Amino acid sequence: MPCHMCMIPKNELNNPLINHSTIQLRTPNIMKGVLTDGLAKDYSIHKIENPFWKLSQLNIYQACLPDRMHHLDLGLYKYQVEYTRELLTEWCGSNGVIEFDNRLAKIPRFSGLKLFKHGLGNIKRFTADEFRAMMRQLVFVIDGIIPTLHKTDYTKKQAKNIDKQLVQLYVDWNKMYIYSRKDKFTESDLKTFKSLIIIWAKGFKKLFSSYSVSQLQLPKFHSWVYHIISSITEYGAVNNFTTETYETLHKEYVKNPYRMSNKRDASSQMLRTIQRRCIIKYFFQLSSRSTTSINKQHSKSTMNGEIATFKLSLFDEFITTYKANNVLAPEALEAFNQFIIALNRFFSLLEEFANNDVNYETITIKWYSSAVISSSDSIRANSNWYKQAVFDNISINMHSEEVENYITQDGMCFGKVLMLCSVNISSSNYDTFDLALVQWYDYKDARELEKYGCPWLIQTSQYEFIPVESGVEPVHIIQRFIKNDEFFVNVFMF
Repeated sequence: MPCHMCMIPKNELNNPLINHSTIQLRTPNIMKGVLTDGLAKDYSIHKIENPFWKLSQLNIYQACLPDRMHHLDLGLYKYQVEYTRELLTEWCGSNGVIEFDNRLAKIPRFSGLKLFKHGLGNIKRFTADEFRAMMRQLVFVIDGIIPTLHKTDYTKKQAKNIDKQLVQLYVDWNKMYIYSRKDKFTESDLKTFKSLIIIWAKGFKKLFSSYSVSQLQLPKFHSWVYHIISSITEYGAVNNFTTETYETLHKEYVKNPYRMSNKRDASSQMLRTIQRRCIIKYFFQLSSRSTTSINKQHSKSTMNGEIATFKLSLFDEFITTYKANNVLAPEALEAFNQFIIALNRFFSLLEEFANNDVNYETITIKWYSSAVISSSDSIRANSNWYKQAVFDNISINMHSEEVENYITQDGMCFGKVLMLCSVNISSSNYDTFDLALVQWYDYKDARELEKYGCPWLIQTSQYEFIPVESGVEPVHIIQRFIKNDEFFVNVFMF
């Protein structure tokens, strides 16, 4: 009976459907009896008296709670990824694992997201942070590998069925994991959370029990499925008793500074490193508060990284010269192709120019590589940002009168930023316009807006200039690996 909280038999550790009322919890008195009867080995305890038994007000077995970081991040999710690679090998041979790593390496960058540019390699060396980064990506990585590469031993129908189960398992995991990060739980929340845990556990056992030597008789599996809800009921949200917080602090303030030292008089070097970091963090917070205050007062975007300035009347000459002297990404080339058409469409929306031709001689364009939008996030449209092309995707706030004309998600649409520029019209009464040229996304199927719990999109051939301040926030959009014209908005960015 290896569970430290109850007396469940080992062969029931992988059963997600045990009635809670049949589970007998451990208490000091019961364990004293076990020791007296010489059954210590059967109950996975040492043949010595536990000093905590002397504390009559404490049940040490209920005080040792399931820990999310070790049970999930470094435990069950690690098993899930390892078993997935074994499943891919069985169904697709080594090509399945190679495709898994290749896809993982192609996931597009996003601020704060750890990428795996060389695949997984040795999974044993990964940290909890890296496993959490995998959770945000693997739903999209495994989608369609098996139907594409399955061995001839399996039919197409079998391959599609196992692929559907595998992807759904990862979606169910993310739903469960994200729910576990809530700061507060009501009775209704606990019922929902319990349901999410059972759904994932049943899928996990169904898919992977044959790949486990013990048939998934894992203490962490049982502990999470049966004891996390009671722990939340007794002690509050999981966030209150996870070691994730303290191990992160230990890593940030002890391990990393020590590695940065030359190991001679390491303590004083570590203190200086931490002191400098705290000073920099303090000034950064002051700067952030100042920037936020300015943005709230003016509700205005900030354009950064000026690339070039040109008169609109000299647009063709400027583009020809710039292309000859610089390497442009396909997105930037398309932006120039659509520039005049989209800008004229924008001018037609302005009352002053609705019925009049625009004099290009009076218009000055400043082209920028980045901008700060209303959420204080930076967005980029740059062919050479640290030697990489970066063109961010954003969610866009639609005006209330426009929402009825589009399929939206809570009034938001999605677009890829191809260019950032300011437009100054010297002959008009308007201020300078800070604009973003976006290529719109639309929903793949008006009857099925989401797939795997994520907005399911296609990229349109519609381009439009929008005010930069109408951008809400950057979003992580991933091209579907089995369909080049389909995209997912990654909603798993917890």
